[in-house]
Amino acid sequence: MKISCGISQTGNLQDTLNAIQDPKLIIFVTTEEKLASHAEELYHLYPNIPTIGCIGMGYQNTTITEHGIHVYSFSDGIEAVGNVIEQVSIMPVKLVRKNITLFVLIFVVVMMKLLSQP
Repeated sequence: MKISCGISQTGNLQDTLNAIQDPKLIIFVTTEEKLASHAEELYHLYPNIPTIGCIGMGYQNTTITEHGIHVYSFSDGIEAVGNVIEQVSIMPVKLVRKNITLFVLIFVVVMMKLLSQP
């Protein structure tokens, strides 16, 4: 699996796109104000690629991005599918299937790998 990371301290998504090459999965971390616009823009650029976005600070090596965006692109030897968890505000345990639990576990392992890279 190949993982690439694009970072913009200013939150400009276009500045991060050079890192994305033939993605199978995209995960991005951005600000609350830009989450919707970044998600929409990535959807239009990569309409058939599962994309996960969240609000928070990005960490990569020694770089901490508090008001920008980190985009992680996964390729080579990975397959990904996406879906939507509905009614998140009520913690819909009954709606969560084993596949989602497995995905969360994989996501945690991948993020730990990213954070431990020198």
